[in-house]
Amino acid sequence: MPQFLDLLKECNSTRNIEEAITSTTNFFNLVKNHAEKEGISACSSPAVSSKDHLKRDVAIARLFTRVDKYSAHSIKKCAKRLLPWNGHDLVWEGVDNCIDLIYLINEVEIPKVGKVEGLKSLEWKPRDLAKLLYQASTVQDYGNGDDALLRATALREIFETIKEKVREENLFSLSSLYDDDFMDQDLFGERSPYMLVYKNGNYLNRQHEEPTYTEKLLKRMDAVLTQREKNFLWGMCSQYFVGNDEEFKALVSEKLDSAYLPVWEKVVKEMEK
Repeated sequence: MPQFLDLLKECNSTRNIEEAITSTTNFFNLVKNHAEKEGISACSSPAVSSKDHLKRDVAIARLFTRVDKYSAHSIKKCAKRLLPWNGHDLVWEGVDNCIDLIYLINEVEIPKVGKVEGLKSLEWKPRDLAKLLYQASTVQDYGNGDDALLRATALREIFETIKEKVREENLFSLSSLYDDDFMDQDLFGERSPYMLVYKNGNYLNRQHEEPTYTEKLLKRMDAVLTQREKNFLWGMCSQYFVGNDEEFKALVSEKLDSAYLPVWEKVVKEMEK
């Protein structure tokens, strides 16, 4: 469609940041509207739309963990596997998720249209937001993985400022699966963003409010295990679908991962006291 090409040219033909943001937004909305007419889901997940009924902190945690994964891991993975188009798509989604995050942090309903323009009126915004949005939204070559990585760098800068705000407001812990020392972090504690999403995110396997067996077991072993061991315990229970003490004790076999064995022995010993 000529209109698509015209708007795409506008996105890359100006160095004026405000004009570039407006052009990018118009292009995104045109693609989104066309996709919806064709019955294709838009980039934004329904779980983070303004119609979502999740609590603010849970919605923020859901977006927070998603952007963290995209900007620190998934886009690099796409570039490494020579899938630049996928990397560029993840940057677009990450930018959209960051914009939603900014609205949620400001406790303002996410508008259905004109989200980028609406950022100007918000009380809090990440530093250098206009410049970074421009950098994250400017595509030089969709077939170039390095171009996707450059966009991802700008996306990560926006995320890091959002991360500082989350820390300032003490919304939840900043544990991350994508830090170098993630196994020593409290990934499954009550204030972990992953657990906030897991407990309240309306997953198909988590429609109840009662703690799962894994959560109960972690609580029982809290004073016995180190943080790393508790993370191993969570992984063990999840991987082998453990639902009670008997099933946990029955795990020991040639099928049990050797990395889990020392933790398994320690937990069983505690159970039998």
